[in-house]
Amino acid sequence: MNDNNMVLQDLGELVEKTKSAVQTEFSYEDVSLSKGFRDAFAKNISAGGNTIEYLKNTAIITTSAGLKVYLPNQWFVLATYPVELIKEIIKYRNYTEKVIDDNESVFLGSNGKILEKKEIYKNLKSPDGIDFSGKFKQIMKDYLLSLGQQEDIANRNCELLYKFVSNDKWWLGGKGIERTNDFYVSPILSVLNLVNASQSYVATITYAYVNDGDLYAELATITEADREYSEASMPIVFNTKIDERLKKQYERNRILFGAPGTGKSFELKKDSKEIMDGTTGYYERITFHPDYSYSQFVGTYKPVMGDNDDIRYDFVPGPFMRVYAEALKNARTDNPQPYLLLIEEINRAKVAAVFGDVFQLLDRDDDGISEYEIQASEDIQKYLAKPEVLGGNPADYKRIRIPNNMFIWATMNSADQGVFPMDTAFKRRWNFEYLGINKNEEKISGTGKIKIAGREEPIEWNRLRKAINNKMSSDKFKVNEDKLMGPFFLSTKLIASDETGMIIDTAKFIEAFKSKVIMYLYEDAVKQGKHKFFDGCDSSKYSSVCDAFDEKGMGIFGEDFENDYYDK
Repeated sequence: MNDNNMVLQDLGELVEKTKSAVQTEFSYEDVSLSKGFRDAFAKNISAGGNTIEYLKNTAIITTSAGLKVYLPNQWFVLATYPVELIKEIIKYRNYTEKVIDDNESVFLGSNGKILEKKEIYKNLKSPDGIDFSGKFKQIMKDYLLSLGQQEDIANRNCELLYKFVSNDKWWLGGKGIERTNDFYVSPILSVLNLVNASQSYVATITYAYVNDGDLYAELATITEADREYSEASMPIVFNTKIDERLKKQYERNRILFGAPGTGKSFELKKDSKEIMDGTTGYYERITFHPDYSYSQFVGTYKPVMGDNDDIRYDFVPGPFMRVYAEALKNARTDNPQPYLLLIEEINRAKVAAVFGDVFQLLDRDDDGISEYEIQASEDIQKYLAKPEVLGGNPADYKRIRIPNNMFIWATMNSADQGVFPMDTAFKRRWNFEYLGINKNEEKISGTGKIKIAGREEPIEWNRLRKAINNKMSSDKFKVNEDKLMGPFFLSTKLIASDETGMIIDTAKFIEAFKSKVIMYLYEDAVKQGKHKFFDGCDSSKYSSVCDAFDEKGMGIFGEDFENDYYDK
């Protein structure tokens, strides 16, 4: 290294400087990338077998593996901000890697053997590990002095380098310093306040700027005006006007969540009826499951029967594409109507895989239109261009957006078994609405006769449900709210009552209580503590609990269940 008297910059100060610049200078307004920059970046990524297509405000990178990465132009500008910070971090890393690589034999484990580099860094960071601080500082100082650095500069640099290896919060490090491929990712995403899962490619862009001199030179004119874009088609045009009632009252992307039985489907059905009332709109309802796929959701080629009974392959749209096509056709009229896609149990499928590139369309602008375009496949372009669908030329639909008259509403149970997590990037594109545990309880009520304290007594469903919830959420069991039971845990058919409020078919209600409520408690909600929860009977087998319920009724929850948990 030729850094004889170079004074390292304070990484903590650089972090704050970068954050401040992003907050005060960066704008998410559309930008045009200069031709010089576009050519330099295309050349940079081509070395890895990747290609890039520049559209007006976005770019599409196709990796060597055939995967597509969709990038708004703003990301290329945003990626310039951490360049100085990452250059300095690389300097720090080069120093520490050199010293550790050349002095491995000094860093010994408790067994006297040379540690792997990962373990050396781990011990330098951990207050509970082997104390290598003295050794590291001495070796580092000797090395800096050997480079010809003055002692005061060497001392300062040595302290900064020790801080680098011992305190990764200082420079926002998250990955191990020894990792060559991604040590820079965490500080970049952190200073830019980006979500790791969906926006990590910004870090890749920054790293390219740092390591490619020709590309770095183009950053000074990254956004100069230039209009040589791939314009294979004109943007799809549609009417942005829509009934003000719909615009103000209903969110475009909406997920209702809450405990089982809180009426999520009931609420969506009610709202969809309201939004469709008096309109000529259209909706489809689907249910996600673990095997649900992108081809089912958007569409795929399938064998179909022709007019002459011959078999041919054609693009068959999924529910998303069917609703999208109808909504887009209607959005071109003078009086756009609402079109709904209702998704039940959205998190029972792997949503990132199901939505695929459609995920990019979920960002809506103030008018409710997709903020970013995606490039439609040739199959979708041909399908949309069919006379009976939208008409026109396939090239008219090369880039598509969701119109503002298309609504996507969904339900989810966060506590159910067999659900898949959603990443933060996906969730932030939705408006989440929580339904409380007693939401809409007035919509479903009925009184049935069940044994209580040895005698058959009338008990109202919601009162009984709340008592069981009270026991589950008590200090003894501490069951989370998302596993409690909402009023619709049993259907309105089972709770149907006469004019006096008595459940019409008590026998059916009792059987449903055993097969649904007791089963849910036994197999899910209180599974780990069922031997204590069912303390008035033998809880070793589900059938034993049901037999005890037939004999003792609410006695299966303990002798003091009524006194301790009713009306609390």
